[in-house]
Amino acid sequence: MRKTLSILLLVFIFSCSGFAFDIDWTERQPAGDNDKSWNSVASDSDGSNLIAGVLGGRLWTSANSGVSWTERRPVGDANKDWRCVASDSDGSHLIAGIQNGRLWTSANSGVSWTERRPVGNVNGNWRGVASDSDGSNLIAGETTGRLYTGIEGTEAEHPTTTQLLIGGIWFKGTKQYSDWTRFKRGTTE
Repeated sequence: MRKTLSILLLVFIFSCSGFAFDIDWTERQPAGDNDKSWNSVASDSDGSNLIAGVLGGRLWTSANSGVSWTERRPVGDANKDWRCVASDSDGSHLIAGIQNGRLWTSANSGVSWTERRPVGNVNGNWRGVASDSDGSNLIAGETTGRLYTGIEGTEAEHPTTTQLLIGGIWFKGTKQYSDWTRFKRGTTE
């Protein structure tokens, strides 16, 4: 047992050291020389398209691996607590969540944004979001213990409802992210 544990630890150290120490890090300052409370970051599959969210600030996107950045204002001039962001594989479809706020999605790399309101939820404390590779399926979690899924497209494109079982609770989503629903199997809550 001790020998197996030592070998596993050695393999883990080599795996981690190869990853952690072979990266050259470059400081990036999207907001100029002002330090910000960067709370959430995400990347497309090759690292060229990035999104970052600031607590008490704005969203920022980059299309050149962080060399230059563009400030994004989904909610106008108001600063918000951006808690979570996600990107699809090419950086065109983005999702971002606000603490005590709404979800926002973009289908054009952050140029324009659409507010999303999961059913029965005026404001949520969004803590986690994720996207599939083409941005057509999203999931969002909030601190109240609820998860929501959303599917891009029209009802004709997605005639059936996607269903997801998590922790004994069923969730579903349909129609251009407009129907974000938590439900019990067989009935909508």
